[in-house]
Parts: sequence; structure tokens; C-alpha cells
Amino acid sequence: MTAPDQRAPRAFWVGLALGLLPMAWGVRLYLDATPDLRRRVDLAKWLVGLDLAHDLLLGPAIVALGLLVRRVVPGGSRAIVQAALIATGSVLLVGLLPLVGSADSDNATIQPLDYAPSMAAVLAAIWATAAAAALVTSRRGRQRR
Repeated sequence: MTAPDQRAPRAFWVGLALGLLPMAWGVRLYLDATPDLRRRVDLAKWLVGLDLAHDLLLGPAIVALGLLVRRVVPGGSRAIVQAALIATGSVLLVGLLPLVGSADSDNATIQPLDYAPSMAAVLAAIWATAAAAALVTSRRGRQRR
């Protein structure tokens, strides 16, 4: 058995101390800018709901997807598929609201474009790049044998 690393607890406390200051500053700015109690409560509900959705829905779904990738994708291409899935999730997370058209429909200047073709093009580029990288990786593996 190895001795536990003593730097990890120290690093945690240093990180916590450094992180608490900007978080406290952000909370203070929010409280100054939002005197309405109802809006404060709505934000708290939203944060708790988002945390629960992440822990109860998104986390287990990502673990299940990771297990599926591990079972289905060959070892040499697994990292490529995982990277493409991470990029796909990031693009969908950023582009989800414009994609569903959540902006005010009375103001056409807020979301003036149809985002679906652009989103499809970005996702196609991600997966085309992943397919090309997997092809190169598999060819290199065959040449080594």
C-alpha cells in the first residue's frame, strides 16, 4: 500500500479559497442587481433543478453512452469516437436554444437565421473528421502488423 498524497488535500483547500472569492463577488453583484425576491427565488429553483437534471438524467446517460461506446467501438477508434461525442454534446449544448427558436418571436432581429442547417453542417464536419481520423488510425494499425 502506498501512502496517501498529502498535496491533494492542500490543493483542494487552496483551490477552494481561491474559488470562493470570485463566487462571493458574483453573488454580491447578483444580489445588488436583483432586488426582487421572486427573481432570486426563481434563480435558486433553476439552479437546483439544473443540478438535479444533471445528476439524475445527464450523468447516467453519459455513463451509459460511455459503456456502449466501450462495448461497440474497437479500441483504436474509441478515443476518436469519445472526442466526437464530446464535441457533439458541446455544440448541441451551445446551439440548443437557437435551434429550438426560444427567442421572442415578435423580434426577428434576435434570431434572424435558421440554425438547423448550420448545426447540421457543424455536426457533419465533426463526424466526418472523426471518421477520417478513425480510418487513418485503422490503416496505421494494419501497417504495423
